[in-house]
Amino acid sequence: MIFLELIDLRIPWIRIISHKSVIFSIIICVILLSAGCLSTTSDYPKFLSTDSEFVLEIEANAPLYNATFYLPLPVKNSKPMVGNRILIRDDFDKKGYTVALSRTPSQSHGNVTFHTGLQGSDNDAWYIQVSADTWPKGSYRVEVRNRSHDLPSPHFFLDTLYPMGNESVILPKLDFSTPEPRKKPTINPLSDLISYNSEKSKQSTLIYSNYSTSLDSLVIITIQTKGTNLWLNDYDSWVTNDYNDFFYGGLSGKHSSESYINGEFRIGDGNYPDLSSSKWQRFIEQGAGQK
Repeated sequence: MIFLELIDLRIPWIRIISHKSVIFSIIICVILLSAGCLSTTSDYPKFLSTDSEFVLEIEANAPLYNATFYLPLPVKNSKPMVGNRILIRDDFDKKGYTVALSRTPSQSHGNVTFHTGLQGSDNDAWYIQVSADTWPKGSYRVEVRNRSHDLPSPHFFLDTLYPMGNESVILPKLDFSTPEPRKKPTINPLSDLISYNSEKSKQSTLIYSNYSTSLDSLVIITIQTKGTNLWLNDYDSWVTNDYNDFFYGGLSGKHSSESYINGEFRIGDGNYPDLSSSKWQRFIEQGAGQK
């Protein structure tokens, strides 16, 4: 009986603690929600970030023999770059393959001749040479990313409206004209964002391939670089904009020559900060996000 009485005495105490915990939890939730609501006008934008990506892929549906490829790379300031990261040989090094970076194939290898006078001249172009005595069926794929977080100002964003000459783009480009960004009509005059139409241009680039294989073999080549800006504009609203530089082509049977592959260059996809708005002016003046 004594044991049962002790249990009975403890039950009300446990219930009281439980009620207090619920009340305390409710109070904390209200405080957090209130803080979140208040922060929508004073603490945003924040978490300004950039993300630059590069993908190169050579996919063969049959083995290739004595194979060599020269493929163009993204370039910025006459250097092979992805965002602010310089590409190096180790980025492409894989077991079974020989790789090397080259300004142009014609400068380093006398048996390979590329045309000159291309837009995005040979002086600005960089290539990756990939070779293998026996190239296995399957995919040789390289992915490189360069990210920056907690930027102190939107002035550190990638120029996704005018990437040519300002950001990493694949060179050389042929049959290409730089697309011009066009603003969309303003719907909300109080908005702190500007929207643009996503503009596109067709393009082609020059590659070199040399290999033996079966007559019915197919090699698919993909080269892409992309730059994205990202930030939290309000407590539940993430905003992005980007540009995309893309080439894709297929080769059938054996090859020992230069080839052209086609692609698309796209700019202005997404929303952009209106730096004249009070929100962005306050952010810039206060130096929000500086370390």
